[in-house]
Amino acid sequence: MEAVVEPDSDKAKRPNDLIDYDEAATLVDRHRNRIRAWIREGLLTSWPAEEGKPNAKRLVSKSELMKAVVVSGKAAHPGGPGRAEPVPDGAVQLLQVQLEAERLRSASLEALLKAERQRSEALELVARAERERAEVERLRGGDWRDRATALQAELEALRSEQGLPWWRRLIG
Repeated sequence: MEAVVEPDSDKAKRPNDLIDYDEAATLVDRHRNRIRAWIREGLLTSWPAEEGKPNAKRLVSKSELMKAVVVSGKAAHPGGPGRAEPVPDGAVQLLQVQLEAERLRSASLEALLKAERQRSEALELVARAERERAEVERLRGGDWRDRATALQAELEALRSEQGLPWWRRLIG
């Protein structure tokens, strides 16, 4: 029986590098039954292709598959799928280093993504502040326009008053 992930478990975080059994078998030069065996042995976790449908086609994580190849201590053999021979210690160490490098690369990409999200949030805050500043300036412009209109009317009144004789200006 294949390992089924329970939604409440810690393993319930669905990886984003899922591939089907045939692709996995081809990738590591094994038979698809070897992939199933690794799932039964607990080296791999299988995931339904469609979430919520436990009887759907099953998938495995590509990175978890590479780890299973290293842990199993066997590499692909030119003789074909299912025929494997023990890997020399140096090759296992090389695969482990490559796996660690991929983990570090993944972590750095996640850090970059987080930084870009923060940058995006900061730009959104700046844009919101600029919109608010523009609204304040628009309101201030309206106030200045009203003041200018009032001053223009006062100036017109003073100019029209200037054309009157002195006694009219004195009486009002």
